[in-house]
Amino acid sequence: MIGLSWLVLSVSFAISGPFGTYEHFAYPVRMTFWFSVVGGALALGVAIRATLQHLMPAMTFQVASFVAAVLTGGLVAAAVPPAVAAFFPGDGLLVPGRAEIMVVVASMGFGIALMRHLLTPEMSATAQPSRAPRLMQRLPDTIRGRILHLCAGDHYVEVATERGRHRILMRFSDAIEEVVPLDGLRVHRSHWVARDAVAEARRAGGRLVLLLNNGTEVPVSRAYEEAVSALGLF
Repeated sequence: MIGLSWLVLSVSFAISGPFGTYEHFAYPVRMTFWFSVVGGALALGVAIRATLQHLMPAMTFQVASFVAAVLTGGLVAAAVPPAVAAFFPGDGLLVPGRAEIMVVVASMGFGIALMRHLLTPEMSATAQPSRAPRLMQRLPDTIRGRILHLCAGDHYVEVATERGRHRILMRFSDAIEEVVPLDGLRVHRSHWVARDAVAEARRAGGRLVLLLNNGTEVPVSRAYEEAVSALGLF
C-alpha cells in the first residue's frame, strides 16, 4: 500500500507539476523532485506511526496512522518552504503557505490510512479461520483480537494482537503449536508472523525484513527466506 501510494502520488505530481514545478522543471527533474518529497513524507509518516505504536502498544494501527498523518503534516509544513528556498533559489516556485501544506499532507495521510482501514477488515474476514487458536485463551480479555506476531525472549513469548501486546511464560515452540489454525509461519528462530499481518517486505543491509500492519519490523533468517518467498510475501 505504501509503495503503491508513493508511486501514484509521485507520478501524478510529476505530470501535473503543481506549485510551479511544471513551468520551471523538465519532466525528469519533476520526477526526481516529487519522488523525493512524497517518499520523504511517507517515510516520515511510517516512522511516526511505528514510534507511536512502540511507545503506546495499546494504540491500534488505524488510530496511530491518523495521528501520524497530522504530525507528519506539521513537520513537512515546517521543513518544505525553507528547503525549497535553499535548493531552488530564484526559480519562482509557488510554495504554498505552511497551513496549506499541512492540510494537503495530512489529507493524503488520512486518505491512505482510511484505505487501509477499509481494506484490512475485509481481508481479515476472509483469512481469519472460524476456530480460534488455543493461544488466545492465554490472553487477557482486553488484548484478545487477531494475532499478528509472536516474539520469543528470556523464556517468554510476546503475543502482539490488533489490540495490544501481552507476554506469556512458555516455550516458543508451544506457542507456535497453539496458534494453529492461523495462516502464518516462522520467519526467524524468535519470530512468527501471521500472513495477513505483513504489510510489505524489503531488504535492509542485505537482510530481508517484514513490516507488519502494526508498524513492527520483523527480521527474516536466511534459513526461512525460501519459505517466506514460497508464500509470495516478497
